[in-house]
Amino acid sequence: MKLETLNLRRNNSTDKGVEYFCEALQQSNCKLETLNLADNNITANAAEHLSEALKQSNCKLKTLEPASNNITDKGVEYLGEALKHNNCKLETLNLYENNITDKGVEYLCEAVKRHLPGHITAAKREAFEQSNCKLKRLNLQRNNTSEKG
Repeated sequence: MKLETLNLRRNNSTDKGVEYFCEALQQSNCKLETLNLADNNITANAAEHLSEALKQSNCKLKTLEPASNNITDKGVEYLGEALKHNNCKLETLNLYENNITDKGVEYLCEAVKRHLPGHITAAKREAFEQSNCKLKRLNLQRNNTSEKG
């Protein structure tokens, strides 16, 4: 039996708990693809641990839901770095109702936009594009953003 979805919503998880959990996500026998961490007590520190796990080739997560927590721009910066990493498989990120401002939105925009060097061959362009962020769905509702964000 392989566990693919884990719902830890309203579980009173803390940054330390997420840190321990992230160690498990990096194990080769972990098959988890969906993790719901909504409505807990996690902050940018937990986002840093999640980011490190997402960068590992063994991590299979495709959906991450740390909604309704206390993740700030710093946490989004960590997650943005993971999204740019070749090993990151994340397709859905739900950051609904955290403490993210326009600066955090900038970090995410930087992670999801394509960075193509000026004059490259079609083959190199294709290889480069394949290594970009795989994110398809991003929820940033009910954060501290302005119209600019």
